[in-house]
Amino acid sequence: MKKQQFFAFAFVFALLGSTIAPGNLLFADVSFQITESYSGLSGEDGTADWIEVTNFGTVTGDTSTLFYEDSSADPTIAQQLPVFNLAPGESAVILVSVGAGDEATEISNFEQIWGAFGNVGAIDGGGLGGSDDIFLFDSTDPAANIIDSVSYSDSLTDFFLETEGDGTDVYATVQYTIGDGAFSSSTASGLSNPFFNDNLGSAIDQVRLAGNPGLASIPEPNSALVLSIGLCALVRRRRR
Repeated sequence: MKKQQFFAFAFVFALLGSTIAPGNLLFADVSFQITESYSGLSGEDGTADWIEVTNFGTVTGDTSTLFYEDSSADPTIAQQLPVFNLAPGESAVILVSVGAGDEATEISNFEQIWGAFGNVGAIDGGGLGGSDDIFLFDSTDPAANIIDSVSYSDSLTDFFLETEGDGTDVYATVQYTIGDGAFSSSTASGLSNPFFNDNLGSAIDQVRLAGNPGLASIPEPNSALVLSIGLCALVRRRRR
């Protein structure tokens, strides 16, 4: 190996060794993360509570390897997620606290409000409160590893965004991919179809939700990855 090649590779691996972290796009196989959630409103919620799980890895991953639990953080009572084979960048929405036999109805309710995009499932896990924790485990063993977790403490008023010209109130889901908080404006997000809520709206179908279930943003490769690709290309050219 020529001196230039040796130093180029040494530099690349030294740089990557200082920047690689769990979930990094360069070496990750499958990297599941919670990217959005909905914990309901006061009165009719429109849909069951739900979480969105996104594959930030580099290969397809099966969501049934994950187990969900809320604030108790007890893996032994966690619920297994349905099977969705998510390619890199793909997301699935999991409706939680759905009783046995009600899955099809709750999925239909969700799709009436948000539209159908395929990756929607349901489990009979604990529902999300106004302040709660969400945990994903890799098993139900007492020593299970936590794959990802998020906490939020937003009150209902923090979810309110605006009242539109027709009198429709807009409330946010929680988006963890943009600042770990609620949307700041409904104009920067997707909007659900309107639905009825007797506590928050003054008339039928006077509530909408701002969110993007099923569509999470995947970060660009970091500078170490871009630099390593460039250096490897340089070394290859020199070899020719």
